[in-house]
Amino acid sequence: MRSYGDNCRYHLAILATLLVPALALAQDNPFARGFDPDPPRPAMSQDGLWVVETPDKPSSGSYHAALLFDYAHGLLALNAGEDKLGNLMVGRFSAHLMGSYSFKWLEVGAGLPVALYQMSNLGLLTNLGITGPLVNPIAIAAIGDLRLFAKVPIFEESWLKIGSVPLFSLAAVVEGRLATGNKSAFYGDGWMGIPTAVIGRHFGRVRVNGSVGYVFREHGQY
Repeated sequence: MRSYGDNCRYHLAILATLLVPALALAQDNPFARGFDPDPPRPAMSQDGLWVVETPDKPSSGSYHAALLFDYAHGLLALNAGEDKLGNLMVGRFSAHLMGSYSFKWLEVGAGLPVALYQMSNLGLLTNLGITGPLVNPIAIAAIGDLRLFAKVPIFEESWLKIGSVPLFSLAAVVEGRLATGNKSAFYGDGWMGIPTAVIGRHFGRVRVNGSVGYVFREHGQY
């Protein structure tokens, strides 16, 4: 007679037998396209500076919307040793739709990158005799990973002073990216979390900002 414990072990063994090959197949696909060769994204806060956020706190109830275009060239190179044979991803023209809203001590926002036109040259691989999924066509247009953003100011520039001279302001920023992008078009990295500390200082009409953070993300391959 089989005991309850034996039945549990028997069922767990069957489950493991079924799951392990499936997980291995999902994670070890040698032909997967699993990364974006141009991962930087524009700043999403109301007073952001291109790709660097600022620690400044917008007034409560303020909001903004933005549409930014950019072009990147030479995204994915094919090398043979130290010799560059050419670019597999020649260029990309993208639009970034972004917006944010500020509460009293919190600014939240969202952004969506859209590749409007991508240029590729996979003939570099076919000329080497490579066939199959590695040289499948790359979509000309694609949707990227949806971005979610939150910024919390920690202290303002005027709060820290040496004598009458203010020091700097500081804020904590967290960005999350959802896996909505088209990985087969090299326009998706998958799930990502990016906690960041942002520091800033005004020098008259000039403002200097810097940030340091860490990217938690899935592995990418091609």
